[in-house]
Amino acid sequence: VLLLLLLGIINLGYVLYVNAQVHHAAGEGARAAAVRPCPGSADFQAIRQATINVMPAFVDTTEVSNTMRIDYIGVDRQNYSDPVT
Repeated sequence: VLLLLLLGIINLGYVLYVNAQVHHAAGEGARAAAVRPCPGSADFQAIRQATINVMPAFVDTTEVSNTMRIDYIGVDRQNYSDPVT
């Protein structure tokens, strides 16, 4: 019983670690998208790769999508300070 409890605690710690790392990877992808003034198809792949590069091991990176929404402020094109989702 003690061994099962110990393994459960270790597994829970790894789950929390992966959750934090995936959250960090999403932030890195958003940062990579925000610094590009007008992202094109090559930029989408670079943004996706920047997100995958910070993902932890044993995470399925095929599910990383490169859907991006830019909240344009005042004009019809992206500026450096526009929020990116």
